[in-house]
Amino acid sequence: MPTEEQLLNNSNLIDSLDAHHGKRSSAGRSAGIPDIEDTLGTAPRSSSRIIHHPIVQGTKKKQVSFTFNSQRLQGFEGEAVSTALLANGIDVLDHHHKDHSALSPFCVNGQCSQCLVRIDGRMRKSCVTPLEEGMRVVSGKNLLSSEVDVPEPKTDVVETTCLIIGGGPAGISAAIQLNELGVECVLIDDKDRLGGKLSLQTHKFFGTKQETYAGTRGYTIAEILESELEKCEHINVWLEATAIGVFSDGIVGVVRKHQYHLVRPKTLLVAAGAREKQLLFAGNALPGVYGAGAVQTIMNRDLTRIARRVLVVGGGNVGVITAYQAIQAGIEVVAVLEGAPEIGGFKVHADRIKRLGVPILTRHTIVAANEHDSHGVIPLDDQDSESRVRSATIAELDDNWKVKMDTKRTVDVDAVLVAIGLSPVDEFFGKAKEYGLTVFSAGDAKEIAEASAAMLTGRSSALDIAKHLGVDTSSVDSSGWEAKIAVLKSRPGKTHTRVHPPVKAGTIRPYFHCNQEIACNSCESSCPDGCIGLMNHSLTGIPMYAVDQGFKNACRGCLKCVSLCPGLAITLVDSRKDADYPTVIMAHELFAEYSTGTEVAAGMKVQLMSDLGDVVHNPDDAEGLWEVQRVQPAPGAPGTRLVRVKVPKTLAPSVASLRVSVPKPHLVSSASCVVPLEDTAIVCRCERVTVHELRDAIRTAKEAGIWDQNFVKAITRAGMGACGSKTCRVLLPRIFASEGMPFDRVTPATMRPLFVEVPFSTLATAQAHPVAPAANSHLFSPLRLHVDRMRPVTTNASDIVILGAGAVGLGLALALSKSDDVRTGKKRVTVLDINPGPGQGDVKHAIGGVRGCMSSLAKMHVMQRSLEMFRSWRFETQDDIEWKQGGYLFVAYTPEQEQTLRDLSAVHASYGYDTAFIAPKEVQALVPGIKVAKLLGGLYSPADGSCSPLLFAASAHRVANEAEGVEFIFNTPVAKILVDDEKHVVGVLTANNERYLAPVVVNCLGANANLILPDECQLAMVPDSHEAGITEPVHGGLFSPMVIDNTPSPETGTSSYYFYQNSLGQIVFCATPDPPVKGWATQETSSFLPAVAQRMLTLLPRLGPIHVRRVWRGLYPQSADGNPYVGWDSHINGLAHIVGLSGHGFMMAPGLGEVTARLLQGESTAMDEEILMEFDPARVIDLSGKEKLA
Repeated sequence: MPTEEQLLNNSNLIDSLDAHHGKRSSAGRSAGIPDIEDTLGTAPRSSSRIIHHPIVQGTKKKQVSFTFNSQRLQGFEGEAVSTALLANGIDVLDHHHKDHSALSPFCVNGQCSQCLVRIDGRMRKSCVTPLEEGMRVVSGKNLLSSEVDVPEPKTDVVETTCLIIGGGPAGISAAIQLNELGVECVLIDDKDRLGGKLSLQTHKFFGTKQETYAGTRGYTIAEILESELEKCEHINVWLEATAIGVFSDGIVGVVRKHQYHLVRPKTLLVAAGAREKQLLFAGNALPGVYGAGAVQTIMNRDLTRIARRVLVVGGGNVGVITAYQAIQAGIEVVAVLEGAPEIGGFKVHADRIKRLGVPILTRHTIVAANEHDSHGVIPLDDQDSESRVRSATIAELDDNWKVKMDTKRTVDVDAVLVAIGLSPVDEFFGKAKEYGLTVFSAGDAKEIAEASAAMLTGRSSALDIAKHLGVDTSSVDSSGWEAKIAVLKSRPGKTHTRVHPPVKAGTIRPYFHCNQEIACNSCESSCPDGCIGLMNHSLTGIPMYAVDQGFKNACRGCLKCVSLCPGLAITLVDSRKDADYPTVIMAHELFAEYSTGTEVAAGMKVQLMSDLGDVVHNPDDAEGLWEVQRVQPAPGAPGTRLVRVKVPKTLAPSVASLRVSVPKPHLVSSASCVVPLEDTAIVCRCERVTVHELRDAIRTAKEAGIWDQNFVKAITRAGMGACGSKTCRVLLPRIFASEGMPFDRVTPATMRPLFVEVPFSTLATAQAHPVAPAANSHLFSPLRLHVDRMRPVTTNASDIVILGAGAVGLGLALALSKSDDVRTGKKRVTVLDINPGPGQGDVKHAIGGVRGCMSSLAKMHVMQRSLEMFRSWRFETQDDIEWKQGGYLFVAYTPEQEQTLRDLSAVHASYGYDTAFIAPKEVQALVPGIKVAKLLGGLYSPADGSCSPLLFAASAHRVANEAEGVEFIFNTPVAKILVDDEKHVVGVLTANNERYLAPVVVNCLGANANLILPDECQLAMVPDSHEAGITEPVHGGLFSPMVIDNTPSPETGTSSYYFYQNSLGQIVFCATPDPPVKGWATQETSSFLPAVAQRMLTLLPRLGPIHVRRVWRGLYPQSADGNPYVGWDSHINGLAHIVGLSGHGFMMAPGLGEVTARLLQGESTAMDEEILMEFDPARVIDLSGKEKLA
């Protein structure tokens, strides 16, 4: 038997990889794919189209013309735009703004933004946008050029008993079961057809014939399930419907064909499947690096070749199956790499591709995907300046999974297929669970397993749902389900050594080349005579021939077992006509010649392979080949051919398969070129964050004692991109662990809606409705802490204790750190925070606006100092906080608004602050496209601006922490203020029974400020909730200022609305609920997006195409008169407050920090005294002075 090393130096059996016109196989199914000969016109100019496929059959599609960057191209109507481009030889669609690296389709599932292009003037994901005649496709930045119509809200809340997310095998099976029990359901799926990944699978499935259609191709199973579903009267199926978020009011947001629907289910079933894991290696984000799902979509659904020669990384079922499917599509597979000592996939899958000449290298991995070939150069015919995969460097792994760099070799490939495993799509389940919805899961969303298991887990979960709803389920016999699910989910078992019995003259019988214990009974269930059994009568038992076991059930040669075996691992040996040279009948699913689609036919010479992978040599032929006697379609298995070859009786039992071509030598060189380090690997594809950048950030966090992924996310942007960290969050644990931070001890990043980006114009189609209470409001009560008396008392001493490391606490710590005594450590300042890192309270909910234009003189002075600090921050600290001076603009649409703003402009002028009331034309110049009807002008303050609250918090912490006398202690909840008998503060007590003693305690706890205060110190303050959001980047300045519209909007339930474009081009927006939503709820509601989208499109319609990326909800600690409480407490000496800042905490924090620091140090200025008088916690509340520009 050849060694894997010998196999590696061979190519696959594919002679010609270019597809041309020729005879198409009549076998197979219709996939909605163009048959080139039947189209209305000529084929697009490309060799990437798969003209001939042994399994998948094309159908008629109309040819259309379109342009890409002004180049006229042709494609097929209805196919994905990205596929049409790939078929025209275009794989690079754009370049990333951060490093100008090439971007190409990656997930091919609409989940990321790698394939984002401008289509007819709007940014759209090309992998899920159907091609139409005359489309204008342009790569480049997101630039808006025209207004859009404001859509009328059309959809109201949909009530349903059960909402099923996912129309794959689990979701469909659950729906069918619930229908049988009379439970009404809405089943949604984001594709244009049901079946999930089943619809992409051309191979026959394992499992059980009875429950999971063993021996049937995946796409056929999908069709069977869909046909059953069509008969269900209680199931409402929504196709092209994407769940975008789960909200705290019990509603799931669903986008269906550009309409936004709010669905309120009594129960929720998440059956959304799985997504592929990615691997860290140099060049892992180059065009040409794909996941297996993307490859199967392009190759099996769209009949388009992704490459000519590929390397597969991953020896699980997905890897070895996709490698076989690639060979079926005419793609050369140079090798399959598996890091473990043994492959994780079924042995029959691996044996099948090994017999075709594909080496499977265990204990190997990919080191790098390279832009150059194996000789370190870019071929002359490929020098278009674009980065893409041209070779891959591989190497062995040692027993500790470390790369043995002295073993690395480089092989020429133009694609790398990563198939190292799957991760559940569980974000919907997690968020629903967090918000207290009644939620269940099934299929891969629950646990990664085969599709056969998913079908049964779908039925099982449906039964659980029905029982929860009180439905009588006694008619369903579910006995044995759990045991069968466990078997179907089980990993491959023992591999047996099988000794084939000799051929007996005058008989026909099966020989089995399946020796591993796997869950499958297709052969047993297909045999009409019961002559095949499974060892130990177990579903995982290897197949046995009844006659060999002493039974009389003899084979009659019906061919069904050979035809239906998923692994092509059964042959029949027929010696009835010739005892010395019996006929071996074997299944085959490949073309003899791919350029013409020529099938294996009688008279051809082929090479036979044994079940051990050896060539079965014909001594009577000069080349050792065997002549095909006959070929026939396999009964019950479209696409499979049964090939008959006469072989000597001594060799016949060992013959397992055939191949048409002898593999030709394929050069694998020792690496003569420089291989990039793994630290250059991309972890976050959306934001282009490397391993190196993350390591630096993690080390910074560790040194500061911040075990919080949110902190790392803030300073690197890893996880802030379009996909919502779907890829990078799986990779991060390894990187944290490598830096000495076990991930199970790290606070995970906060997951928020939206899980898929959606344009404002779509969100505006749902009816706005008032903010509803949370579905389980008891989950969102304020945290009232109690002391853990079981822990020993520990005591720490400081000069000042600051409660809270939000913007206000950080501002104060920063100001104190500048004093000589604190800087040198003579005085100690301790900052305590309940969160795992700085800025993880409500400051991360701030939208980042900073303004000096207020109606309060005290606020104006504080904010002008803050503005000075923000403007000079980068110069003073060398930290980029993304400051942008764009100004603020308050628009006026009523005479009352105009008069108020004109009066305030006069007040500002008297204070020397630069604002002016400007005319409508000037407003339009600042904000092109703004609604002009009834526009009377606006108050404009050009000196104001914005920055990132997250970056400010990280930087302020870093700078303050450099002082010897400042210490931050996180994950430390404070339970109470400690006071002596004379009403002097002596410190605080934490919930962990730790005492932090100090003569001065400063309360900077924001909305939670009253929770630790005794009754006599309670401040007139109550928090209310506000929601905000952020969009994708839109490059080019659409407008400069923060725009604030204080016009009440009863129809949307909001009193004001404000938004701006930040320094990265993203639109940041917020709205004020009317009436206010009081309380501590910080969980996103379904009310916000329709309301804010409708206000957005009413005020600035041209923003309609922009996609909303994420939303969040935070608290405004509102004082009775709108002014903060800053200064000494009137009841407890040594206790000070900086609280009640409403929505101005972030923008006031640096200035107030300085004012308060001088107060604590006895150095208040005259201006400080005026400010502190207006903000005095003991003041008499005067509502006449309430802020007019709140």
